[in-house]
Amino acid sequence: MKVHERLQPNWPALVVFGLLFSTSIIFSAQHERPSISLVETTRVAQSLARSGEFADPFFIAKTGPTAHVAPVFPAMASLVIEWFGSVQGAHPVLYWTAAMALAVQVALLPYLARALGVGWWAGLWASLLALLANRRPVPQWEGEYVALLMIILTWLVATRTSHGGSVRWGREVLIGLLFGLLILSYPIAVIVWMAFLCWDIWVARRSHAWARTAVVMAISVSVLTPWIVRNAYLFGEPVFVRDNLGIEMAVSFNPCAGVSLFENMLSGCFREWHPNRSSEQASLLVEQGEVEYNAGQMGQALDFIAEQPRHSANLVLRRTLLFWWPSATGDPIYELTAGPLRLQSWVVYLATLLSFVGLALTFIRQVPVAPLLLAWMLLLPTPYFFLQFSVRYRTPMLWVTFLLAGVTLHALFRAVINQRRRPCAQSNQAV
Repeated sequence: MKVHERLQPNWPALVVFGLLFSTSIIFSAQHERPSISLVETTRVAQSLARSGEFADPFFIAKTGPTAHVAPVFPAMASLVIEWFGSVQGAHPVLYWTAAMALAVQVALLPYLARALGVGWWAGLWASLLALLANRRPVPQWEGEYVALLMIILTWLVATRTSHGGSVRWGREVLIGLLFGLLILSYPIAVIVWMAFLCWDIWVARRSHAWARTAVVMAISVSVLTPWIVRNAYLFGEPVFVRDNLGIEMAVSFNPCAGVSLFENMLSGCFREWHPNRSSEQASLLVEQGEVEYNAGQMGQALDFIAEQPRHSANLVLRRTLLFWWPSATGDPIYELTAGPLRLQSWVVYLATLLSFVGLALTFIRQVPVAPLLLAWMLLLPTPYFFLQFSVRYRTPMLWVTFLLAGVTLHALFRAVINQRRRPCAQSNQAV
């Protein structure tokens, strides 16, 4: 029996690993509890816990019912806040659950790699990189849960067809459910959902297996519909999942806008333009209504881009570079040479470079889910190239970076081993 065949999923061991790893993160991390109550997700969670209303996302003022944030994470967090009575009291549990989600991601990478057909050891390399990156979860955002959903979805897609070639309809339903849940947690994932459906239709053209694509689409839409109907009822017009894009674009493209959130916070630009910090902007939002206000903010941002195309293009380019080589300060060189997290930065930056090679290898080897990995890695992050950079934007996609970097490292390791074995084989033949 081969080694990788003996290393079957041991679910109790995975649970123990998750508990130990997440607990170690908690004890080694410095919690910044005061900031958690300033974030829009936890503000809405507080409103849900206290009044049952999905409302008031901004710290500076009460603005009423909202679609400013996606619904899933605030709903989850509200249960914890209601149990403990306050955000500060709920913080340790929110932190621990995020750490647990991160731990499960790391533990599942070898199993995912084997399911994808890229090799168990590629997944072990990926897990090692994830451990060396030594990330700390951000408990007030949904990133770790989104990443875990993406991993599970990728595994389901990779194993959706039985060995006999028949369609597993229960799995198709589950794929549809999880895609719907993912979009309700992380709306930009709708880009990947649409790309997946197009890819699925293209693949099905040969076998005429249109039914499974229809099932995935129908189930996903059924999951999304109640929230979309809620938004249309409250705001009097269609709102997909979130309506905050106008605000984020206005903060990202204006006369004082810098490349990153860090830079905009230091300069005061964020406090001038974002209703979470500006009482003037919050009052304007209440006066106009959330949807109309966002439309106006989007118009201002587009006008700025039209008036300053070169400056805007420069911002987009620098934000794109920061997304791939993240830096809280906006200076990757500083992170590598003098930053407090130099090792972690080196790991993430090198893994990013290796991941592009790994992505190419999955296509060369004709890995069936290579198009989905491409969508997770390159299609999903495109909206973030236009917005003020924040380190947390990269969080949901780091697992695919580590996985594809693991594919590259495994290929390099095998090449080195084979190169060393070749002289031995030649000498044996000579004898």
